Amino acid sequence: MLGVRATQVTETFPLDTAAALDLSNQYRITLMDLGESPKTAGLMADWATLLAFHLNQADAAEDILNKAVSMPGLPLERRSQFKLALGDILVFQDDVWGASLLFSQVDLDHKEGVLGQQAKFKNARVSYYTGDFNWAQAQLDILKASTSKLISNDAIDLSLLITDNFNMD
Repeated sequence: MLGVRATQVTETFPLDTAAALDLSNQYRITLMDLGESPKTAGLMADWATLLAFHLNQADAAEDILNKAVSMPGLPLERRSQFKLALGDILVFQDDVWGASLLFSQVDLDHKEGVLGQQAKFKNARVSYYTGDFNWAQAQLDILKASTSKLISNDAIDLSLLITDNFNMD
């Protein structure tokens, strides 16, 4: 029910702030009723996304995701997904080094998996944002051979952007 409501609220343009605040309150009440556990960690992540990217409350979202990441009994894959989401929020807050650290942790935990490739791509994008084009290009060259078509295509696109615009002067 909350997922459907979240889709309705977040995919409406312009954002209905009152509806988004009401949805945020519904998440808070639901989590108070059900408690914070590995079973409700997905709700916590969805709430954090709403807060960070739609209600401009990135600090609150960061706190929620930090709770989810440090939750005992959470499977490694879910923990890694939450670290990626937390890294995205840190990039949004301009904490690129904290985000890069989280992306690197996920990359190490899932070296050959899709999550690891997503983390490597996000880390390459952070390097691109910070102007470290050579490092970003090296990571993207690895990702071009990715088993995931989406990650491979994203890596090729960013690599071409860097190549086309690097050393233009």
